[in-house]
Amino acid sequence: NGNSEAIRISASDFNGGVDIDSGFSGVDVDTTGRVDLNSTSSNFDAIRLSATNFNGGVFISATNSNGGVVVDAGSAGVDVDTNGRVDLNSAGNNSDAIRISAPSGGVVIGAGTSVTIDDVLKITPRSTAPICDAGTIYYDSDDDDFCVCRGSTWYFINGVVAIAGECGA
Repeated sequence: NGNSEAIRISASDFNGGVDIDSGFSGVDVDTTGRVDLNSTSSNFDAIRLSATNFNGGVFISATNSNGGVVVDAGSAGVDVDTNGRVDLNSAGNNSDAIRISAPSGGVVIGAGTSVTIDDVLKITPRSTAPICDAGTIYYDSDDDDFCVCRGSTWYFINGVVAIAGECGA
C-alpha cells in the first residue's frame, strides 16, 4: 500500500501492551532494513531481552564484515551478571583488538583470587608517580625501573626504598 508501516502491531490503550506467545517455533524477524526496539519508559529495564530456560541464552551477532555491536549505556553503565564466564574474543589482529578503557577513571578487575595474563603485560611508563596506595605498581620512566607502593612508601621493585626524587618519593 506504499505505507512504510506495511504491518503494524499496536496497543491503542495507554495501559495496553502486546504479548506474543509463539510456542516451540519461536519468533523470527527477517528484514533487509533495520529493526528498532524503542521505549520511552524510565524503567531501568525498559527494553529487556531474556531467555529463562535452563539452556536458554541471548545471542547478539553482526556477521557482516562491516557489522558491529555497539552498547551505549549512557551514565547508567553496563552491568553483566552471570554464574558462568564472560568471554570477550576478537579475531582481529590489531594491537588493541580487545580494549577496555576508562579515560576519566580506572579499570577495576575483581577476580577473587588472581588474574592470569598469558604472554606479555605491558605497563605504559610515566614520569610522575600516582598516589601511593598500597599495592600500586607503575613503571617510572625517569628512573627506568618498576616502583611499588608498600603501605604509604614507594619502593623500587627489588625492595630498595626510594629516596627523595626517586620512584615517587
